[in-house]
Amino acid sequence: MAFFFSAGADIADMAARGVAAYADPVRLASWKTIETFSKPLIAAVNGFAIGGGHELVMLADIVVAADDATFSQREIVIGALPGDGATQRLPRVLGKTLAMKLVLTGEPLTAAEAERHGLVTEVVAPARSIARAVEIASLIAARAPLAVRLAKRAVLDSFETDLQRGLELEHQANLDVFKTEDRAEGHRAFVEKRPPHFKGR
Repeated sequence: MAFFFSAGADIADMAARGVAAYADPVRLASWKTIETFSKPLIAAVNGFAIGGGHELVMLADIVVAADDATFSQREIVIGALPGDGATQRLPRVLGKTLAMKLVLTGEPLTAAEAERHGLVTEVVAPARSIARAVEIASLIAARAPLAVRLAKRAVLDSFETDLQRGLELEHQANLDVFKTEDRAEGHRAFVEKRPPHFKGR
């Protein structure tokens, strides 16, 4: 049995409804919800991540891929172009020339290539992809929730601003985290040489 992370958008629906399928407000709102989600998003990718499915992968904060996974933007093959972020996110991760190759040819990247170029965090055996994603999620879940959210936001800010503004935002995030009970607990636990007990406050 073949597994697919996502084969992308419903092309039959787009063929039938035209631009209304792409510009559907419910569809766009769903993408925005994922894009602005404040908690860490971890993708476990098996099989194909094509088109919109690949763009969904790029919204994840951490990506665990099976060694047989492939990543592609196939829109050009059907006379279209990526419409949910690939033309903007791929160059930021892969650089101009490799992003151009994916977008203009539709040819896929293997999991190993995707990892080498920073699109994928880790490559594992197919049977381990979901378990490894859960392991990473468990590690993050054991950390101070407010610090995790602020850290995620600070990293994402680095893609949307210049270095000096990014450093200012990081500084502000640290001032904010110093107001939390969890930060005080984490520092006390370190000094007392014991595991911290975070409460999300």
